[in-house]
Amino acid sequence: MQFSNTTNNDGLIQDCERILFNNYGAITGNTARLQEFTALMNQALDETATDIMKVDRNWRWDDVNHGDFPEATTDIVLGQGDYLTDVSFLKIQKVEILDESGNATVLRDIKEIESDQSFSERFEQDSIPTYYDMKGSSIVLFPAPDYNKTEGLTIHYQRTFDHFVSTDTTQSPGCPSNFHPLISMRAAYKHAFANQMPIAASLKQEIREYVEDLRQFMPSRNPWGRNKLSPKYKSSK
Repeated sequence: MQFSNTTNNDGLIQDCERILFNNYGAITGNTARLQEFTALMNQALDETATDIMKVDRNWRWDDVNHGDFPEATTDIVLGQGDYLTDVSFLKIQKVEILDESGNATVLRDIKEIESDQSFSERFEQDSIPTYYDMKGSSIVLFPAPDYNKTEGLTIHYQRTFDHFVSTDTTQSPGCPSNFHPLISMRAAYKHAFANQMPIAASLKQEIREYVEDLRQFMPSRNPWGRNKLSPKYKSSK
């Protein structure tokens, strides 16, 4: 479902108009109300992203509307162990580092270490980092690097949906289309609850049923684990 489609009246906004007002144009014809429902729709996107990430461990869902890969890269600096990260990251999937020669290594979470020795003592000497730790909005490398490397640190992460703006029309939620109505229902429920509309109770129940279906469906898309692609043809060389 598109964010808004006033031609066929089958967008997310039109779904809210039908559910709450039984009047197409009740939202799109009112600038302030359209802005309100855009904000409510984005809240619904974030809630749905949380639901997906709780259960979608194999596929590692991402919203294609972002237009780029869910990874962030920064330079490695000699002697610097602490690097700021984007607080919009919802989950860290993998952290990779390049050595001086450009060879990549996947870092391990420091929490895997069981030791009475402090990290500062254990990793006192700068070297090639082998562990990382997330602290607030920073990622800390252990040990600190003893070299400089352009774009030497890469964080692979999961993020929420690409948010709508009130002028959107054709953009659709970046999740399976059978769950697009969950977004509009959540937005409609928020408005109905805030305005003490009788329909709020039935919307709440319908949302629960959709969320349960979502939790059953997402893991089933790839029940055997991570996807593996093989080339159709093998080179004869």
